[in-house]
Amino acid sequence: MYDDLMTHTCYKQAAVSSQNAFGEWTESYTTGTTGIECRMSPLTAEEKIAESGRFDDVSYKGFFKSGASITLTDRIVYRSNTYKIKELTKDSEFHHIETLLVGL
Repeated sequence: MYDDLMTHTCYKQAAVSSQNAFGEWTESYTTGTTGIECRMSPLTAEEKIAESGRFDDVSYKGFFKSGASITLTDRIVYRSNTYKIKELTKDSEFHHIETLLVGL
């Protein structure tokens, strides 16, 4: 039943660390080629008012299946826009992951 709500597709960008020619560590991101089923829900004005300060910079709530390999260091690409993950929570019944996404 919950799977029927996953009507959107997004892509995960994973952080990759490497050393440059000067020996300094740099971080870049690689985008996965396989889409991830998700549900993207724009944040409403009511949510921003109710949680003043917590949601000020948040654009979307992203919902993913519990088996999705997503961490706080990843980024999400949805409709050609990239978002960093501000918060990541797993529900108590372990059937989905909820994220708060901030546009870059």
